[in-house]
Amino acid sequence: MCGAEAGDPVLSVDPTSLSFGSSSTQKTLSITNTGEGTLTWSVADDQSWLSVSSASGTGDGTVSVTVNRSGLAVGGYTGTVTVSSNDGTVPVSVSMTVPDPGGRDFILNPKDDTMKLILIPEVEAIFGLMATRRSRR
Repeated sequence: MCGAEAGDPVLSVDPTSLSFGSSSTQKTLSITNTGEGTLTWSVADDQSWLSVSSASGTGDGTVSVTVNRSGLAVGGYTGTVTVSSNDGTVPVSVSMTVPDPGGRDFILNPKDDTMKLILIPEVEAIFGLMATRRSRR
């Protein structure tokens, strides 16, 4: 929340941080005028994988913040959504993770009744690693 004289708008943004983890793709920011007068605001992001639904508004509003993991390397990412107004600026920190697309899966081979644990496909391909276990029926 920013500060102002009596009769002026006061910018309030909630929440002031967004964590998308490894699977969420959209969250909402609330922009509120907790003072008097007319609040005008604009929103900007600072990363190519981050986008906002509304670039500007007047009075109270909501903004959808979306992350796009397509084409990004596995790992953690951070960025900032900045809400600027005639009362000041509030930065909103954003974090997300791009998970390992290979995951950790078991695959049942129906030909020889074994299970294969895939940890990292690239390592498996390079070293020919395979964990097997007889399945019980």
